[in-house]
Amino acid sequence: MFQTINIAITQLLNKYVLTIFICLSLIMVVINHFFYIDDFIPAAQFAHFDLWQYSLKVIQDEGKNIWYNLYFLIDVLWAASVLILVFNMVTSYLVTEQKKKYYTYTFISFITNKTTYVLIFTATWVFDAMENLGYLFCQDEVHAPKYLEIVVNIKLGFYALCLVLWLLVLYKKYVVPNSKNFKIFTKSASISLLFLIVIAALLTQMEQGSSLVIALLSSPVNMFVVGMMLVILSIIFHIIRFIFIL
Repeated sequence: MFQTINIAITQLLNKYVLTIFICLSLIMVVINHFFYIDDFIPAAQFAHFDLWQYSLKVIQDEGKNIWYNLYFLIDVLWAASVLILVFNMVTSYLVTEQKKKYYTYTFISFITNKTTYVLIFTATWVFDAMENLGYLFCQDEVHAPKYLEIVVNIKLGFYALCLVLWLLVLYKKYVVPNSKNFKIFTKSASISLLFLIVIAALLTQMEQGSSLVIALLSSPVNMFVVGMMLVILSIIFHIIRFIFIL
């Protein structure tokens, strides 16, 4: 009974946190849009530690301070929402009574302990917040770039660990139970996948191929359009395959 109530509360909280995450993501996109200076400093989190004072001077000269400050204040909340969502997904799968019994008295029993993940995800958020505070309050400090570089490296290490845990849960929860369906899909779409691999290989060998890939990744609109074109192309390949089979 208690476990059922706990699951219901977690699902409700996830809905609220997901809503907050989506809203904050949209706000961050707007802030980045108004902050944009040039291709060298496209976002508030410029990370040019070797040109720290120069980058800050450009931001001040362009009058982008308000967007700069807003970005890092909201990023603290945005990072928290992301980490809460991932934390709930990871713990809902790995921290269960069944898994606790299975891993009891083993040297990896800590993976079923919720405290382990609380520490990992809290540390990730703390270093993320420390980076944001560094951008906000260490603008005139001589040693700020070195401090921030160390904090960023540690933060990225923790985020990488959280990402690995998230991918592991996704794999165990969704891929493994549906491995047969995945094999069937791969087999049926083999021709489409082969053509897409050939197109990707040829694209990277073109003289301007790298520029096309960069242009594709730099714009969400381009990504969406190309994605739709690839879906349509795969449907055409399926139709051709069906005709040849007949």
